[in-house]
Amino acid sequence: EFLQRMVTYDLLHRATDTIESASPTPFYYVAFLGDRFAPWAELLVIGMIVLLVNRAGQGHLFTDVPAEKNGLLLLACWSVIPLALLSLAGTRYHWYSIPTLPALALATAWVMTHLFRLARQPPLQRLMLTVIVLGLALNEYRILTAIGAEQHREGQEFLRTMSLPPAATICAFRPWTQRERWILAASRGARLCHLGAV
Repeated sequence: EFLQRMVTYDLLHRATDTIESASPTPFYYVAFLGDRFAPWAELLVIGMIVLLVNRAGQGHLFTDVPAEKNGLLLLACWSVIPLALLSLAGTRYHWYSIPTLPALALATAWVMTHLFRLARQPPLQRLMLTVIVLGLALNEYRILTAIGAEQHREGQEFLRTMSLPPAATICAFRPWTQRERWILAASRGARLCHLGAV
């Protein structure tokens, strides 16, 4: 029964139907990466364009080194194919794109390294180093801000302050969020139920 439900619901239904989807638009993952992977997603796209224009001016678009060519092909398949398939699926959540992040990080590192080699003039190299440092600082700032921010609803704060016996059951007309379920289950062992259709 578990395997059947896993295949039919978590795989087939999520791929074909909209189940608690975070966004109806097929460009959700592009927008997500442009925001959460910033500034590296933008630098990756801009850097790839610069490298392609530079190599087109030299008469060849792609590298002649077989290992480098195979590595770039692997990174492209690793990142583009899953994102394309996930974008076609009916259910979209940002954590579905997590397996593609290492490939995008490696591709960005490759692009930035080649841009740094391309910019042989010291002012351009200093500019690129500044962009890299500012990008790292921006990422760290966003992480620390997200950790420090209070990101809970008023209802979740209300649940924390309720004095409930361990066997209490609370019913609601709306679906409970995962965080609300965790608050009650972890702190007091209370059970939750829904009224009406879920």
